[in-house]
Amino acid sequence: MISHEHSGISPLFGTYGEQPPAIVAIVGRSGSGKTTLIEALVPDLMCRGFRVGVIKHHHRDSAFDVADKDTGRFSRSGAEIVVGMSPAQVAVFRTPSRSPEIDAVVGEHMTDTDLVLIEGGRSSAYPKIEVHRADNSDDLLCDPTELCAIVSDASWSVGVPVLDPAAVSAIAGFIAGLVCSHPTASAAH
Repeated sequence: MISHEHSGISPLFGTYGEQPPAIVAIVGRSGSGKTTLIEALVPDLMCRGFRVGVIKHHHRDSAFDVADKDTGRFSRSGAEIVVGMSPAQVAVFRTPSRSPEIDAVVGEHMTDTDLVLIEGGRSSAYPKIEVHRADNSDDLLCDPTELCAIVSDASWSVGVPVLDPAAVSAIAGFIAGLVCSHPTASAAH
């Protein structure tokens, strides 16, 4: 396990609640495979006993609900909160007064999870794992000192573990190790 005390990487846990979920940002360029990786990690981490939440973070000022569907139309009409509900899913769309902070979103919506994976969040203070594909870019998006690992099909000599993107279980094990090695982590994992 790599010590991050001197690396500038911030604490794994947020600043709210008695037992906040651990938060790890999965970062990378567009098309690098972040979504595919998170999709594969969630069931593996759940099999390890984690209650997992995911935040899709992007910096663009655009809505998530589809513009020509009812929820988008209601949002455009000026409603501050729009809820779409069906037997299969409940989705809440809020119009924030300012750009929300990750801690606030986690504190409001994800306190019943053990682990939150953020797709994006490059500028956040949370531990980051960068996803990189050699055919997508020659260089990393983040400075290696900001990262706790790299998931890549290329070789890197940067002082952090480089994990094979096809080895999802090993990546999940690495994340589980980050969470479980933290002093306030639950002994259940």
